[in-house]
Amino acid sequence: MFNEEDRIYVHRELRKGTWISKTPIDKSEWSKIEDYMGLMEVCEGMLQKKIISETVFKNLYEYRIYNICCNKQVVHQKLIYEYYDWHLFYRLLERLYGEDWKDFYTFISKAKIGYNQVKNENALLAKFDADQKIQYSYFIKKLNIEL
Repeated sequence: MFNEEDRIYVHRELRKGTWISKTPIDKSEWSKIEDYMGLMEVCEGMLQKKIISETVFKNLYEYRIYNICCNKQVVHQKLIYEYYDWHLFYRLLERLYGEDWKDFYTFISKAKIGYNQVKNENALLAKFDADQKIQYSYFIKKLNIEL
């Protein structure tokens, strides 16, 4: 499933860091990223059903999750601003990197950000009260998410 042209493209761009210095440029690239992340969610489903072992997944594919998490634009756009679409991806992050990701998902879910309501950091922060801003800042630091 990983050996498909668009998924290879996303893997290559994330791995060599191309998207660290530039944002994916169009809707086509974003849809490829969503497909790639969705494949990771399929892996989480297979892990839950014990179709593949956690050890095998970590040895073969964990670095791909790491590469996604190293991309500021992808993390913000998909895992923060569009968190509601990535429940299984958050479960995979929790599995690989610990409870902090589950706690962050719980926090961001309680903020009740609606579909397509947030496009950038300022718009997100405008939805938060003072305490939520402090909590958000805490999670951003704890999860090592760049702003």
